[in-house]
Amino acid sequence: MRVRLRFGAVPVGLPITETYNALATGVVDGMDLTKSAYAGFNLYEVVPDLIETGHIWASGAIVFAKPFWNGLAAEEQDVLRDAAIEGARYFNALIVVDELASVETAKAGGARIHAAEDRDQWIAGVRKVWAAYAGKVGGMEAIESVQAMG
Repeated sequence: MRVRLRFGAVPVGLPITETYNALATGVVDGMDLTKSAYAGFNLYEVVPDLIETGHIWASGAIVFAKPFWNGLAAEEQDVLRDAAIEGARYFNALIVVDELASVETAKAGGARIHAAEDRDQWIAGVRKVWAAYAGKVGGMEAIESVQAMG
């Protein structure tokens, strides 16, 4: 099934290891990636323009299987919950540093970094996607609460 998003794009699935060649040969025109992936795969060599839309947030999450969690004593749950929160916060801090370093790496390799001209239009464009997945991720309120943190 092909879907045309509000942006006029037709998304295609592509293994991350194929991105460089796909971009270099024009098989795809652009990618939706983190700054870390953009720099890590040297994509600035074939797509020197990066638009910062602010729609991707890498974040730490520690997930426990429900049967495991339910088998723990309340004190054990408290300890693991606190450790998971601390670990996720640490990961989030590392991601911020990595994203900043990735931008500098990309710039040094010739990338041109651009802010999205109208972020509200980007958000309006993805609302259809949000609506399509809302039932699977806890509803629109959950999506909008994450979006509001950005």
